[in-house]
Amino acid sequence: MRITTPRDAILVFSDSYYPGWVADIDGVGTPLYRANVTQRAVVVPAGEHQVRFRFRPVTVIAGSCVSLASLLLLLGCFLLLRRRETAA
Repeated sequence: MRITTPRDAILVFSDSYYPGWVADIDGVGTPLYRANVTQRAVVVPAGEHQVRFRFRPVTVIAGSCVSLASLLLLLGCFLLLRRRETAA
């Protein structure tokens, strides 16, 4: 979203704060704060800026890595068995 503010401001979203959210302002990472106990907030400097929130939970990244490793292991086992059948 594009934000224009005459002075430094705090942008508060009514979405729930949850670990895994990251924010950037004009493409540069910025700290994400908890506001009103359950909401997300960032400090936006004066001027016109583009603020972007992305959800990057560690559990999804870890799960993707485990899935990829499992797929590569399965593929390796398949190729090994296939090679043994061809040699026999």
